[in-house]
Amino acid sequence: MSSATAPARRLGSFERAAVRFDRATPFNAAVSLTLSGAIDGASARDALRSAVLSHPIMTMAPSRGSFVAAARAEPEVEEVDGDEQALAIVVDALLNDQPRRRGGAPVRAALVHGENQASIVICAPHYLVDAVSLAQLLFASLGEGNAPGERRPVTPAPDARFPRAFKGWRGGAAVARYALSQMREEIATALDRAGAQGVAIPRGGQTRHRLLILDPDVSAKLSKACRQHGSTLNGALAAAVSRVFLSRLLKRDKGCVRLMSFCDLRRRIAPRLANDEFGAALAITRHLIRLHAGDDWRTAVAISHTIDGSIKRGDHFCASLAAPATMHLAFSTGLMRMADAALSLPITTWPKAEWVSRIRGYAGYVSVAPLAPPLSVIAAPSPAGLTLSFMYLDSEFDDEAMADLCDETARLIAVMAGSLEGLQHSRV
Repeated sequence: MSSATAPARRLGSFERAAVRFDRATPFNAAVSLTLSGAIDGASARDALRSAVLSHPIMTMAPSRGSFVAAARAEPEVEEVDGDEQALAIVVDALLNDQPRRRGGAPVRAALVHGENQASIVICAPHYLVDAVSLAQLLFASLGEGNAPGERRPVTPAPDARFPRAFKGWRGGAAVARYALSQMREEIATALDRAGAQGVAIPRGGQTRHRLLILDPDVSAKLSKACRQHGSTLNGALAAAVSRVFLSRLLKRDKGCVRLMSFCDLRRRIAPRLANDEFGAALAITRHLIRLHAGDDWRTAVAISHTIDGSIKRGDHFCASLAAPATMHLAFSTGLMRMADAALSLPITTWPKAEWVSRIRGYAGYVSVAPLAPPLSVIAAPSPAGLTLSFMYLDSEFDDEAMADLCDETARLIAVMAGSLEGLQHSRV
């Protein structure tokens, strides 16, 4: 089946919400991988092209509530010479692009050839991909994809595989209960911040990023500390990010933080969505976290338990079903930010390939908007360590302000990990 003949497919709930986001401002997701040595540009182009054309969903664009064939199917690939600064510029350009407005291909990529290393970036609209899909496209471009010419069916929307309790009238009732809980949390946050100065909503702006890099030794120490304290890695990182929001942006040492979390739906639907089934199988949930003065491990454990309880209740299904209405309300009114802080920690399963030993850097990115949380972080583990990508708008933070937020996050993580070495951050 060629991309030109791929049948139209109705949008799922998260996809509709993401399309609404992208209508207002660019909403892309991307990953980058840096390897020592060189990457053969011609081979990477051909391999990526084969992978994209083998998965019709990667060649589609939204139109009137359905995915249809995009104006251009073959991925766009740019090649440039440069260093880490060149890579940063390429990433930001891709994140601020809106391919469907200019009739471009949904999947775009770039190869950055340096003196002793090379990087590859894969980017696509978030309504088409999740972290797993992007990683698989990345692996495919390096020769780890499906057999050439193998065609896959169009991936169905995750909603079709939701449990019965979240379909039909049962799903409507569950969403109503979830919405009420969210309203209660908004009221609690408002009461907690009564009379305090909030964080203003910026106007417009371009997506930018800054990286905080933890080497493997620090990552291992942080993971060990998590086990000792009974916290997940997600909980520990979210605690640090939440503390930075509270202390640096609200100027408080305790109080409520609305934390946005990202849930992988692939293994929570039936049948599960395999890694080689491309699409956007994720849900975005929000949790009210209460921080106490000077006790970040207590917060980390509380976040871990809060997210675990949320998953057991099925909040991720409710959040996905409610996402189109939530997104429409947010962009229609423009009155409130979606959360205070956001942390995403997608887990990547690395292939057994020669190039894995050459990994020098790996990072994930997502476009942000004025209504997005002011502190939005994507954590990407790899054999090279753990990279935290701080996503922001240049209309809200300049380089110095974002550097301060990264410095404080690095300090908190170092204290939690019990290591003051092996952390660095850079605009590039």
